[in-house]
Amino acid sequence: MNLKIQYKNYDFLEPIKKDNSLFLINKFSFFEFYYYFFQAFQLKNKDIEIQLGEKILDYKNSIFFSFLDFTEILNSLEFKKGSLFYEYLISCLYKEENLDQDILFYDLANIIQNVIKTADIDIDYDINEDIEKIVFGFTDFKLKSNFSDFIIVLNKILDSYLLKNINKTFIIFYDSSLLNFDFSIYDNCYSFDISDVQDFPKYNLICGKEIHKFDLEKIMEKLEGMWPVEFNRNIIEKCVVKFYLNLKSNLDLVVYEEQEYLTYQLLNQMFQTNLKIICKCTIRDNIKSFLEQI
Repeated sequence: MNLKIQYKNYDFLEPIKKDNSLFLINKFSFFEFYYYFFQAFQLKNKDIEIQLGEKILDYKNSIFFSFLDFTEILNSLEFKKGSLFYEYLISCLYKEENLDQDILFYDLANIIQNVIKTADIDIDYDINEDIEKIVFGFTDFKLKSNFSDFIIVLNKILDSYLLKNINKTFIIFYDSSLLNFDFSIYDNCYSFDISDVQDFPKYNLICGKEIHKFDLEKIMEKLEGMWPVEFNRNIIEKCVVKFYLNLKSNLDLVVYEEQEYLTYQLLNQMFQTNLKIICKCTIRDNIKSFLEQI
């Protein structure tokens, strides 16, 4: 479905999947994309409009998570209000069958009344009947897991939170090389994976100067439609992958075959890039003529 983001001069409209893989050439364009989600959901900026399909997303109907680096992952496992670990303990607290709030507040009221009598001055009081504040106010929970278990613990906590909030839309940015979690099994979850160790055909968004839909099959079809000689699909697909990997690393392309040279020249023209091509092979005159005319 289409994802639309509008804010002043920023205008984004591209089709996305439930589970998206982003190929990062320009990290700044990705940072800008990420920034508007952070502003809209974390900082509650009402001036930013984010629309997914026909649904307008905001901080009331959506939840934003980011697991892009080590710090974000570790912060989610700290015992502090708002963290995933804290929210998980809240859900455990309210599942506790032996918890009798009436008895707890009755005992607390007796303690307070005894304190007032001891003080021997005119004091009144109100009890804030918030079981979360009472229990977590004097308890400091800590994970006992080893480092190697952290991701397993996070997966369990995250699964619990997603299932508890099925009426919300989740937008999650993560790096699958750090966090191996299957977001696809949750109908209300839309994820953006920036891992750079995925199979290349899996990427569906590419972050260059701007973020656009990426479709390897469509690129292959376009190249085949332009191709002036015999089209070897296996060789050319490998060239397309190498072109983008070198573009990401800003490395020159060294070619030893005519089909490689032709592929890289066409891709440079198609995407208005200027990746340097160092040719170490003979190019036929008809190929040179073709490239001069396009």
